[in-house]
Amino acid sequence: MTKFLFAFIIAFWAVMTFIYIKNEVAPSLPAHSQPSYETLLKNKTVISQTKMGIFFGGARIGFTTTKIEPADMGSFKISNSTKIRLPHIPAGNDIDMRGHTIISAKYRLDSFEFKVTSSLVNYAVKGNVTGNDIAIEIFDGRETKRHRMQNIPEATLSNGFSPFLSMPNLTVGKEWTIHLFNPLSAGVEKARAFVEQKTILEIDDKAYDVYEVVIDYKGFKPRAWITQEGEILKEELVIPGLYFIKE
Repeated sequence: MTKFLFAFIIAFWAVMTFIYIKNEVAPSLPAHSQPSYETLLKNKTVISQTKMGIFFGGARIGFTTTKIEPADMGSFKISNSTKIRLPHIPAGNDIDMRGHTIISAKYRLDSFEFKVTSSLVNYAVKGNVTGNDIAIEIFDGRETKRHRMQNIPEATLSNGFSPFLSMPNLTVGKEWTIHLFNPLSAGVEKARAFVEQKTILEIDDKAYDVYEVVIDYKGFKPRAWITQEGEILKEELVIPGLYFIKE
């Protein structure tokens, strides 16, 4: 089970790193309610940081930290660091995932770089926006491969392990299209994200009013519990028992 979980985490990370959240929503919804870098970064003038614990079977096995900070020329840098130690795997085989995304002053994707390392895996990917395309380099531990994919100017890119970056102004029934680029196949596919319900989430004996958001992709349904302001409090991935909680 542990070996399967390790392999799955790497594969899931690879696909989620390239999840595109495109603004294809119901026509009745106003543009400002759509997930975008502008809703995440507008008026962001100071460094902010969010940390989530990673749990499997109720045991804490790691953490993921996302930091947003202003960069040069009015741009922004979104950084992520994720560390996972799986049970029954010898010390030194921890999974270390790091990456960052550069967003322009006009709230458009400019470049990104992600990598995952352990004693068993050495994987890295870089991307730069060049006009209507994104030039991508993928290193699989043996060789570097180069691809190009269409740039979607109004889309946001997932920041590593989590497909959920920021989703403010949610309402029950709201849905949108996401584009997933699988670096292992260099293919682009579509999935659907939707707000399933409004509910109450309890964390450490405190209750929160949240929206439950689901991504439906080939039978896999990762989900998150998100406040009206877009704050992500909990995420569940597709393996039962694997989840994130904000700390």
